[in-house]
Amino acid sequence: MKSLTLLTTSTTILNLFRNMGGETLTPLKEPGDSPSQPDAALLIQLHAAEYQALTARATYFITIMAGIWPLMILYLAVVAQVVKSSNASFSESLKVILSTPTFVRAAFVWGNLFVLQLMLLIYSQFLLEQYGIVLYLETGIRPLLRRLVGDAQFWRYEEFQKQLSRKISTYWEPTCPVAVGIVLLVILWFLRPMTMIDWLGFGLNFLVFFCLGWITFRIIQTRRQWYRSYAQVTILAK
Repeated sequence: MKSLTLLTTSTTILNLFRNMGGETLTPLKEPGDSPSQPDAALLIQLHAAEYQALTARATYFITIMAGIWPLMILYLAVVAQVVKSSNASFSESLKVILSTPTFVRAAFVWGNLFVLQLMLLIYSQFLLEQYGIVLYLETGIRPLLRRLVGDAQFWRYEEFQKQLSRKISTYWEPTCPVAVGIVLLVILWFLRPMTMIDWLGFGLNFLVFFCLGWITFRIIQTRRQWYRSYAQVTILAK
């Protein structure tokens, strides 16, 4: 149903262009219908243009994702300079802040963790968008093009990467929520006894942690969906 909808939409767009020249493109009424050779060439061009637009968007996402990690390092460096006193070292200044259960301690610990989690959340969201693009190309556009080009093989890079790296490359996907979960447990241990402000900070950070875990779960599910699509493509190719 989704593939037929995409194909109908593509046909409608092509009709708009061809109507400018006085021609009409006959829509495909049934999923098994095949377009004529000129119409198939136009559809291939349209899908290729959409592919290029999506890959360009994916490139922008990769650029932003690559910039998040240096941003986190820069943020931690600025925090270290703010914490450091002119008359004491960083470790001594940090010990003074963490030794007394005050609002300053809660703001320092939970506030900084909240900011870092937001950066990880943004990174994970862009990763999910990346996987969504691959899933759409594999399950939405590839079947339409396969009807047009037959058994010709195309867009094999992701499948090549999957065969090259095997399953070990997917182990890093849940590292962000796992690392944050460990940090939360460590903070709960070292801040005992916690004040009411500490518990409020923990609750806010736990909410972001839950969102991070949910996005990571969707990332893994999306990747598994396109892995299954690869298996189906391999069976069809045989």
